[in-house]
Amino acid sequence: MGPIAVALLVAFFIGYIFWGEIVELAIRKPAFGRAQFFTDKLIQHTLPGTVLDIGTGAGHIAALLSRTGMTVSAVDVRAHVLYVGMWLIGAPCARRLAQTDRIELATYDGEHLPYKSSRFDNVTILFVLHHAADEMAVLKEALRVLRVGGRLIILEDTPEDARQRQTNAISDALLNAEVHSEGRNHSKEEWRAIFDSLGAVRLVNEASFDSSMFRYLHFYHTMFVLQKVGE
Repeated sequence: MGPIAVALLVAFFIGYIFWGEIVELAIRKPAFGRAQFFTDKLIQHTLPGTVLDIGTGAGHIAALLSRTGMTVSAVDVRAHVLYVGMWLIGAPCARRLAQTDRIELATYDGEHLPYKSSRFDNVTILFVLHHAADEMAVLKEALRVLRVGGRLIILEDTPEDARQRQTNAISDALLNAEVHSEGRNHSKEEWRAIFDSLGAVRLVNEASFDSSMFRYLHFYHTMFVLQKVGE
């Protein structure tokens, strides 16, 4: 094996070992900037104590919540080969932030959360449900691990016309570097109906707002704050 081949091999192994640190450093400024925008809205509705972030992605919001003094757990499905952004960027970055920001990080099968019932004061599901094969199953599991009186905070894209739906779909695919997506968006009215069908929750706050990236990409969101009531 020649010196060039040896150098390439060494570089590969170094890159593999430190990939999480490299990725986290590369996207730190824009990722934390956008995460801070959403965290500032979330923190107005969270209760003190524990929080579980379902579908944590790269983990930036979970890290910011941890920095407020909350005890944070984060969970996501195992990275699928077609979701390039998840296995190449999201998962390595989340593992790195779990180490630096004291986050309990776990993976799961998308159906059964690896936590005891009524464990958390807050559960967040941020831009996740539109990717879920069975959104009701995700919501029911979230409620199972949430204590009575706790907050379930859901953030979703809620485009109101064809142009907004197209913009959100393209932006979502670009941000997640998805080769394939089963994503689907609901209107605000449809989300309310879904929450009503759950039972054991009441809607305590709803806020719609937009955000932008690179000045040209615009997103349209709604945050739903639900409280678990006695079953």
